[in-house]
Amino acid sequence: MNRSIVLLVGVLLGCTDSHAPSTVELPGPLTGPMELTVSVLGEPTELSVPTYDGSGQTVHPDILHFSLGWNGWNYWMAITPYPNGNARLENPSIVVSQDGMTWLEPEGITNPVAPLEPGALHNSDPDLLYDSFRDRLVLTWREVRDGNNVIKTRVSEDGIDWHSEQIAFQEPNHSAVSQAASRSLVLVDGLYPKIWYVDSGSSGCRATSTEVKMRSASGLGGLGSGLSGANWSEPVVTAFDQPGYVIWHIDVVYIPSSREYWAIYAAYPSGSGCGDNDLFFARSADGVVWETYATPFLEKGFADWASRSLYRASFVYGNGGVLRVWFSTLAGDGTWHLGFVSYDFASFTNTLESQ
Repeated sequence: MNRSIVLLVGVLLGCTDSHAPSTVELPGPLTGPMELTVSVLGEPTELSVPTYDGSGQTVHPDILHFSLGWNGWNYWMAITPYPNGNARLENPSIVVSQDGMTWLEPEGITNPVAPLEPGALHNSDPDLLYDSFRDRLVLTWREVRDGNNVIKTRVSEDGIDWHSEQIAFQEPNHSAVSQAASRSLVLVDGLYPKIWYVDSGSSGCRATSTEVKMRSASGLGGLGSGLSGANWSEPVVTAFDQPGYVIWHIDVVYIPSSREYWAIYAAYPSGSGCGDNDLFFARSADGVVWETYATPFLEKGFADWASRSLYRASFVYGNGGVLRVWFSTLAGDGTWHLGFVSYDFASFTNTLESQ
């Protein structure tokens, strides 16, 4: 996980903030007092996720929410095991949930759905997208091989059986690490796939600065094979900075109701490294110029299982203005965990703007 660049594949698909035209009742807010950077609906909670290696240690969640369900489940998540930082086991897997809290493997699946191929150093950083035009899931991830980050993709019509992998594109090893998704725009409006990635250069986890870059696809042919074959633009360096911090893993989602891109991202203090992150929020009208906030909305240290670092997060917005966030954490003993917290978005932004 502690590698050079954070690539964010953002396919703009779907029709609402939660990928479906209707709403369902939210899980009840968690209870318990907690002093955090902003007001929350409940105390951050550690979640249990089954892993094919049996460790239960996970990293890099990416979640889709379907208000009416999809193939029997309301939530689909791509995630990888990462037991005590073992990158050989960091292979993309799929789990499901009805409430976003209790996760299990769907019947019939064989995880990992993207096993490590011969000659590859490791897989990592999965991203899960919904192609509403073909009613299917698109999984992307990063394979490190021969000095390159190879961005691969697989598609599935049921979330269980996955087509053969395809290569979307590849970048030098210091140019593409983590993937995130702007996955809620409607392609018939003329919007094409976009990619954001965090470029840390050769310094990797010890970078003193990073750049968030964005690329756009000029053709839709790649969607037919899960992003492979698309014509990608040259990268644009975005105005996305967090003063006093270095941006690392990032998740980007387009929010139709606000006509904005939102991002939740891990960032570490300047002079530190990528194992020392807190979580921040930003928003943008065009995906290029970003408004950031001075302080993190969630800081490490609120529990033993999140004592050392927060890491890549995934989020869903909707259902009465609630922002729900699932996030990776690193404990002091080197184990990796998944947490959940929810916020009233109006209070969330008011608090951030006041700090």
